[in-house]
Amino acid sequence: MHSGRDNICGVYKIIRQIHSVGSDTPERIVADNVCPGMRARGLSVVGLTDAGRGYDMQRPRPPSGHLLACYGGNGEVWVDGEWQPCAAGQAYVAPPLAPMAFRAIRGDRWQFAWVFMAAPDDAPSPITGNAARLVQADPRQIVNSIEGLYLESGAMAQVERMNAYADLISSYARSITMGSGTVDPLWRLWATVDASLNEPWTLDRLAARADIRPEALRRLCLRSTGVSPMRHVTALRMRRADALLRSTNDKLFGVARQVGYQNTFAFSTAFRRWAGRSPKDHRKRQST
Repeated sequence: MHSGRDNICGVYKIIRQIHSVGSDTPERIVADNVCPGMRARGLSVVGLTDAGRGYDMQRPRPPSGHLLACYGGNGEVWVDGEWQPCAAGQAYVAPPLAPMAFRAIRGDRWQFAWVFMAAPDDAPSPITGNAARLVQADPRQIVNSIEGLYLESGAMAQVERMNAYADLISSYARSITMGSGTVDPLWRLWATVDASLNEPWTLDRLAARADIRPEALRRLCLRSTGVSPMRHVTALRMRRADALLRSTNDKLFGVARQVGYQNTFAFSTAFRRWAGRSPKDHRKRQST
């Protein structure tokens, strides 16, 4: 957290009009001129940012509400008259006309999804309150929805699909800003597993990664997913296998290796148990 002369003069010293992205910050952005259906859903611009050196946003009286949901790295946000850290699993919620600011920390990268929430004409803002605040939030769903909208908004964009993603973004954003969403205490663990499904995960290894005892992990997982930790790992593997079978021409052995199975027979048995048919039959059905 920064200190010193930054905070001496208070909010009017800090919150001035700054829009600095910098050359070290890739972004994926979709605006309502690309997806007109966003405006009717209370959205004006959405994006995914991997903030690096020089990234600094400060607005003394922004006309629209703003949501930032962090899914990686560390940054800083302006809350209660000072800079506060913002890391994965936290969201920064700022209502219209309230001073708001967020910036990257020197030497660190910061990944987050963001939404400018502009209510339709004559409708109240979906973000209420008089000041920006930090809340706990699972960012995965809104991140995935914005990424889906971004990919769908290319040259072959289909309006119905874009509007479907806009619906999801609006719903997830409102859940976070209104505090009605639930946060899975194990979401960071499952995000790690989902990014490395080919690893030989065991209950003990999962518990070590979550920094809790295996029995505590089992109870938390049963409460949040309804199944044991290893069954949830299997479900994540099968979902990824389903996506690979639909979208690639990889051989079954290659698909099996990508999701953590060292032989095709074991993978096919697990997939048949999950999907009710073999991977080969599943791929054929998806292509017809």
